[in-house]
Amino acid sequence: MAEKKANQDEVFEIDVVSVMKALWKRIWLIAAVGIFSAAIAFEYTTLFIKPVYESSAMMYVNNGGVQAGSSGISINPSVLTGARSLVDSYSIILKSRSMLEKVIDEADLKSSDGKTMEYEELNGKVKVGAVNGTEIFRITVRDGNPDMAKLLANTIVSLLPYQISTIVEGSSVKTVDTAVRGVKIAPSRAKNTIVGFVCGVVAVSLVVAVIAIVNNYIEDEDYIIQNYDMPLLAVIPDLRRSTTEKYGKYGKYGKYRNYYGNYQSRGGRS
Repeated sequence: MAEKKANQDEVFEIDVVSVMKALWKRIWLIAAVGIFSAAIAFEYTTLFIKPVYESSAMMYVNNGGVQAGSSGISINPSVLTGARSLVDSYSIILKSRSMLEKVIDEADLKSSDGKTMEYEELNGKVKVGAVNGTEIFRITVRDGNPDMAKLLANTIVSLLPYQISTIVEGSSVKTVDTAVRGVKIAPSRAKNTIVGFVCGVVAVSLVVAVIAIVNNYIEDEDYIIQNYDMPLLAVIPDLRRSTTEKYGKYGKYGKYRNYYGNYQSRGGRS
């Protein structure tokens, strides 16, 4: 029981210095894997991810709050507040099935398989939102074709005033900006390349760190001093692996490297 309890009380320690040394020793491998991962991410983004284009138009909410009097034209302050609150209502009308089906018919939209586009597909391409909390709202359309994104946005702008006037009495919308040819918003090759590089570096660094943590082999004299708290009396050099003059005449390239060979040669001639 005492031995079992002692095993349970053991604490697993991680030598951060050893881990950092292992990472630095394999820095070339980490860099190589990072560059390779970045290249794969770049090529995958370029060849397999379809680009997405975005086109936007803006419209202004008008609920007929302008009043003409003997002293001139006045606007009730509550009119602007009411106009802002109408933005949410108009957004719902814009994305309703009846509205988007009219857009599909007007623009003669087709899906990738050549069939008439469904409401759900078009609904996923369209986003509506107020501009900085004002009575102006932006209609944004995303599509894989920049010209199609422009066509969809402008078709909505042309059909929405009539659709709103038939539902909300005494209120209307006016065009502030029409849509232009869509601009590319995704994918970002630079961003994906950086993400690929970081993922590769992190992955191989984790592998190297784990191997260093679970490694039980004695790599150098510091390992014995730090882990066993034992005095180190001497170190036996490996003369066979020495590539310098570190060990003097006994080194790999020392003065007496061929001593026995020369002795044998002299002995053979005698």
